[in-house]
Amino acid sequence: MSNNNQKPYPVMVTVEYPEHSSRWLGLATILVFIKPFLLIPHFIVLYAYGMISFAAFIAAQFAILFTGKYPKPLFMLVKSVMIWQNRVNAYFMGLADKYPPLDMGLNEEETKEARKALAWIIGIVVVIFLLVIALSFGNR
Repeated sequence: MSNNNQKPYPVMVTVEYPEHSSRWLGLATILVFIKPFLLIPHFIVLYAYGMISFAAFIAAQFAILFTGKYPKPLFMLVKSVMIWQNRVNAYFMGLADKYPPLDMGLNEEETKEARKALAWIIGIVVVIFLLVIALSFGNR
């Protein structure tokens, strides 16, 4: 029995059915397994971006613990990684023939928020790295 009064789930993924798919790309994928080679730039960037996103997720959980709110810049950063990963997966699995763009997939305001969080996280990593170097040279 379903309850029609329930709110919809806050995450919706929409993949449109392709009316025409590239036969050449399908053949090249079967014979040479070409799509992973085409997606190498995405894999490299998404690996680093995913690690930063994980750090943002951990930081967000502490922020939620103390403030009760998910910080918007961290939310936008994690959201952008999920959007990008879904685009790459859709192309890899043949759900889309169009090569995925190398961008965050957010509008301009959301991109500013995500970049703010990205800058903070990279800054914190650099400070920690410099502290480790300073402490290692200080013990000699």
